[in-house]
Amino acid sequence: MKKYSSLIFRELKLGRKAYLGSFILIIVFALLMLLSMFVSGGQYVMNGESMDVFAICLSYMFAALTAGCIAGDNGVLKSDMASGWRTYSFALPVTALEKTVAKYIVKLAAIIIGAVLTFIGSTLIHTVGGSNMPSAVMFCYFICLDLFLIIDIVYQAVVLRADDMKSLKKLGTIAGGIGAVILLALEFIPSGVSDSEFETFMTEVETASSPVILNKYIGFVTIPDAAGIIGIVLTVVIFIAGFVVTLKNHKRREV
Repeated sequence: MKKYSSLIFRELKLGRKAYLGSFILIIVFALLMLLSMFVSGGQYVMNGESMDVFAICLSYMFAALTAGCIAGDNGVLKSDMASGWRTYSFALPVTALEKTVAKYIVKLAAIIIGAVLTFIGSTLIHTVGGSNMPSAVMFCYFICLDLFLIIDIVYQAVVLRADDMKSLKKLGTIAGGIGAVILLALEFIPSGVSDSEFETFMTEVETASSPVILNKYIGFVTIPDAAGIIGIVLTVVIFIAGFVVTLKNHKRREV
């Protein structure tokens, strides 16, 4: 148990700059979303109106940013490679399973913290907008998290093959390119919304005299419960898949 505690502490210590930077970015973005909500709809809320759709759109952006920050690389591998610890660790009584478990305990904690931050930030956004936060916002967090976790699996599968800083940089570029291809491929996945409907909505967003007018599109922007539940289930599946991929890569290095 002490070994796991040490590995987890090490993971947190080496990744503290990345985690701190992500936390600051999330907080700053939340404040910007709150300010945008207050400036755009403060007077309407004071008159008893709500900003349902505007609040949901801002919350979606906040949820997506939080998911991206949480699932991103924490820089531990680069630190290990630069210090030579990764090569040295192969001679230590630390197994591939122990390394992977420690890494994914920290990742799981980060996902939970991200969910909590998304809930708190989005609740505040909706409170300022005079509405209640729908479950669709949390669904958005997990759906976006799924995408970023898939990209992280690809990244880990590629960069864990590096032997030194030079190969790490090269493989990191390759992994980044693959991640970009995955993002571009999403453009070709049917969304279930016709182009005309989307154009109508965007035109309304650009020309609306008041964000309150957008409330009639509440059904258009709300993520269905079925899609949200699938997204949460996929998070579990992808998380486990990432664990297996990382474990196999660590084992390969031990051979």
